[in-house]
Amino acid sequence: MVFKIRQDSRGFLWFCSAEGISRFDGMGMTNFTIADGLPDRVVNDFLETKSGTIYIATGKGLARLNPHGLRGSMENPLFTVFLPDNPKAEKVLTLYEDKKDQVWVGTNDGLYKLIETGGPMAFEQVPLGDPLGDPLATGGTGYELGPNTLKVNTLLEDRRGTFWIGTYGSGLFRLSQDGSIRRFTVADGFGDNKITDLLEGRDGRLWMSMRSDEKGGVCLLDGEASEQPVTYLITPIGGIGYTATLRLHYLDTELNGNAESTLQLWRNNGANWTPEGVTNRNTTQNWVEYNNVTQFSPWTISGPTAPTAATVGVGGQVKNAFGAGIRNAAITLTALDGSTKTMYTGSFGYYRFNAVRAGETYVLSVSAKRFTFAQSSIVVGVIDEITGLDFVADPQP
Repeated sequence: MVFKIRQDSRGFLWFCSAEGISRFDGMGMTNFTIADGLPDRVVNDFLETKSGTIYIATGKGLARLNPHGLRGSMENPLFTVFLPDNPKAEKVLTLYEDKKDQVWVGTNDGLYKLIETGGPMAFEQVPLGDPLGDPLATGGTGYELGPNTLKVNTLLEDRRGTFWIGTYGSGLFRLSQDGSIRRFTVADGFGDNKITDLLEGRDGRLWMSMRSDEKGGVCLLDGEASEQPVTYLITPIGGIGYTATLRLHYLDTELNGNAESTLQLWRNNGANWTPEGVTNRNTTQNWVEYNNVTQFSPWTISGPTAPTAATVGVGGQVKNAFGAGIRNAAITLTALDGSTKTMYTGSFGYYRFNAVRAGETYVLSVSAKRFTFAQSSIVVGVIDEITGLDFVADPQP
């Protein structure tokens, strides 16, 4: 069974499996197993850092590959194995390197930072909170804290620098740049607390897959939301197509004179806002919900009167002189009142700002390490959705 497939900087493919890890160089396979020094036959993930170090996540610790090591050698082994102090965390499930070159280690019991500052390798635990137990233990009204471990399944840093931690059974955690941590669960509109994968789309929104014996499905998150992400719950119908339940949260300070009993969802059709109605609302938890959604254009909450200002998306790509996308370029959107938003381009150089107020003028600017731009800023008047606002770097000497 193959769990993951990764590609290194040379283009080689690495297959993480239940029987070790295999490297495909375009001609043939090279297999690495416990006979070669891996601490366990089960390999869950592979990571090559920007500096070229290769780490392998196994069922019994984190293994570092020595590219000059020898099979069977005690003096110069192929692998060096590292373990957290917590014995319940020896099973390493996922690995991630962020934009600041920090390596994160998701384990069977918690999240850790890998500390490599000259001395012995160390694991620094990141406190996330207690694992969630069985919802049935509380009659379905909540989650009982149990002796379960906090299984960190998947990790992602989005283009805004926010870090997302998906767990198997304990929901999704958001680690903000200021160090604050927020947990999201089924109480926030998710179909399940078993998070299996995370992916950031070109538009900056996050796709999250969930596993459940009954529901499962996919959830679309608005990572820019300050307190609760806007969520779209998608569930299959008869094996074809989908419908979605859209739940939007609000703050009391955002009511703008609207009575909570009149709030409903509105959809922007590209020209104006149209009322869609409301299926459920909760004035205590501050959310409005609408079922059977099949179109994912911009949505908002309002009372009986249509919103006066639409929000749209603004995006494009940052490319080098040969047309290839530049990753981790910083894009800043500045409004005339001086307020700014900054995000970073994805793997292929794309960026997108969501919830940009239409009818205003903005300045877009770009910066990227090792690159210069003859035109590093663009003044743009935003009336409707805009794509193709591209920046092209100068040729490098």
